[in-house]
Amino acid sequence: MEKEMIYADGGSDIYIYSVRIEVVGSELRFGAPQKLFSGLRPPPGLLTGQRPLAVSRDGSKIFWAQGVEQPDSNMIHIKTGWIK
Repeated sequence: MEKEMIYADGGSDIYIYSVRIEVVGSELRFGAPQKLFSGLRPPPGLLTGQRPLAVSRDGSKIFWAQGVEQPDSNMIHIKTGWIK
């Protein structure tokens, strides 16, 4: 019987890998890791050890909560006309 394990690795650039796992009797045999995706950004507020990675029940989709680039932190936004 053959299975697959998905895992994320990296720091500011995240890589998603797949490893094939073969079950032979009571023994597990692991294949070499295959890179699936690269260049993912961690979402804001992510703590060490947390990985926002999920796989659909049927294994056809991989979900990742990706961080987006933030505007310059020296920028101030002013909203007017919101009290009427």
